[in-house]
Amino acid sequence: MISEIRVKPVFCSSKSQSIQVEIKAGRQRWTASVPVGTSRGEKEAKVKAFREIQRVLPKVKKAVKGKRWPEVDRELERLLPEIGGNLALGISLASARARFSGELWKIGKPKAFPHPLINLVGGGAHGGGTDWQEFLIIPKGKDLLEEIGLGIEIWTAVGDELRKKGILLGQNLEGAWMAKLNDLKTLDFLAEIAEDWGVRLGIDCAASQLWNGQKYSYRHVWRLFDRESHLDFLAEVVRKYRIFYLEDPGITPEELWELRRACRKTLIVGDDVYCTNPELLKEGIKKRGGNGVIIKPNQVGTLSLAGKAVELARKAGWEPVPSHRSQETEDYWISDLALGWQARLIKIGMNDMPKFNRLLSLWYDFKNPKLANL
Repeated sequence: MISEIRVKPVFCSSKSQSIQVEIKAGRQRWTASVPVGTSRGEKEAKVKAFREIQRVLPKVKKAVKGKRWPEVDRELERLLPEIGGNLALGISLASARARFSGELWKIGKPKAFPHPLINLVGGGAHGGGTDWQEFLIIPKGKDLLEEIGLGIEIWTAVGDELRKKGILLGQNLEGAWMAKLNDLKTLDFLAEIAEDWGVRLGIDCAASQLWNGQKYSYRHVWRLFDRESHLDFLAEVVRKYRIFYLEDPGITPEELWELRRACRKTLIVGDDVYCTNPELLKEGIKKRGGNGVIIKPNQVGTLSLAGKAVELARKAGWEPVPSHRSQETEDYWISDLALGWQARLIKIGMNDMPKFNRLLSLWYDFKNPKLANL
């Protein structure tokens, strides 16, 4: 049962400020740090500044004192509009860690480990020369160590090649390479990499960042698309470059449904469209708006709500994809959750080694570990 709560400021990978929550439950203390998103969906839980958190903290302490997870989450959800998603999630995660003695993966009954979904080249709101936000790979190896090692090797090779060509701009917030290439030229470049290394390609379009209220505006390829022509454009990209994973290709479930119909072998994943919100996801499932959903617990505020979204996705035959945020802390709880939720993919930035290392540590702790079938 929670007897004390402390909130401390911490800095993220981007040097922006976030929070770490520390609770006391019994004789032990448990912590959780909360990341920050750069391109936030309009329907995400609001983030409160540290000063605002200090103001509401006494009310939160009173509400959750003497309670355990998941009962804690019900109180946090009741107060969510007032206290903010970042404070709520920090308390939710720390109390769940207390419940599972620090082993958050025990939230489920893991049978297999997720494959890493790795951001190689970046753009959009995260910084870079493309309109799409992320160009991703899914390595294929005999075990988790080989897949992570392969991802690192490919990431290094891509940086070296871009440097040799004189088109490297540096790294963005997530450690992805930025280059003097537009979206289609980036795909031309990465298609060869994928062929040589035997990996699958993915794209995070972050379509909400491209929509100007009337059309999808691509600055780097000098094109404007209405919704119908945008879907045709993306479907052609999927076919030409054999895209396995396509995230946020539109701003409505209806657009994701059209792409799901047109690209039957591709994982069509909603992020900003659903914001890990169970109610939004229910509507999306009714409209068949995709076949996958990004799971970012800080979008919705509590571990219980994020878990409900995972459960809804799985019952509908959709792929839940637990994901980091672009401004991360050293905390690795998303790795535990991906394993506990039995996700087949986990999205991690190449500058976020603590999360890779946590997965590897668990891999070697498990008896006869294996990767999920994908």
